[in-house]
Amino acid sequence: MHTHRSRPSLFLFAVGFVGAAWVGCMKPADDGKIPLTATSEAARKEYLLGRGLADRLLFQNSLEHFDQAIALDPGFAMAELDRSNSSATAKELLEHLKKAVSLAGSVSEGERLLILANEAG
Repeated sequence: MHTHRSRPSLFLFAVGFVGAAWVGCMKPADDGKIPLTATSEAARKEYLLGRGLADRLLFQNSLEHFDQAIALDPGFAMAELDRSNSSATAKELLEHLKKAVSLAGSVSEGERLLILANEAG
């Protein structure tokens, strides 16, 4: 008999989608994008590479880029959030989500709401 194993990242992908839709209903920034709070341009580039892979559902491939972004900028809340959403284990998921939530007070309003929506999910 075939057993189906659910992946936490699939659930969080769905939660992230709902959160993004919710945030999308808010008044957008001037350019229509949520401002990305990062102190390092190198970290921002690594994050964007990881996000591009995760957007194409290549979660395992995205992990090294999110980890590198976090190493370059330990206060990069969105890198922590997306690292959480791409995690293969519940332990990693919760560890990185907790870190993102702890950083939510120092990011843009859009990022904060997206992080808190993921936490609520």
